[in-house]
Amino acid sequence: MAARSRPSALIPEARRRPPRTARLPRCLAPARATALLGIALALAACRAQPQPVGSTGLQAEYTFGTLRTQLDPRIGVLAVLDAAEVELRARGYAIDDRTASDDTAGLTARQSAQDTWSNVRVSARHRAQGTELAVFSAPLGDEVTSRVLMEAIVARLGF
Repeated sequence: MAARSRPSALIPEARRRPPRTARLPRCLAPARATALLGIALALAACRAQPQPVGSTGLQAEYTFGTLRTQLDPRIGVLAVLDAAEVELRARGYAIDDRTASDDTAGLTARQSAQDTWSNVRVSARHRAQGTELAVFSAPLGDEVTSRVLMEAIVARLGF
């Protein structure tokens, strides 16, 4: 009895189909397109509107967990860092890390020794339009805490 050959062995190489890759069923294509469109719209809508910082007249924008504002260019980054450190210590924070150079400065502070997750990062950068002050309240960003701290830091700077 003759051995049976596989059908693919009888088809010339030029006519063989390539192996199919995993695809989503056609019925899920509209759902995938809708999900991608939703993500794109959500990312486009992530632009926050600037809000006032207390009664100072400064505007601060909260995006991706960080509150940012532009200060007068004459205010140095070290002055901002010193004001932030004094304010955080007055509120009972312990300073974990402090770094400074001519055009950037930052510090990290914890509210209690037991709580290693929640901390505050304050940074200042010299920019062409002014000194940028940024406040991030970890672990996920807390706009209310960031605004309260920013208002206090700006008030210590004399605004």
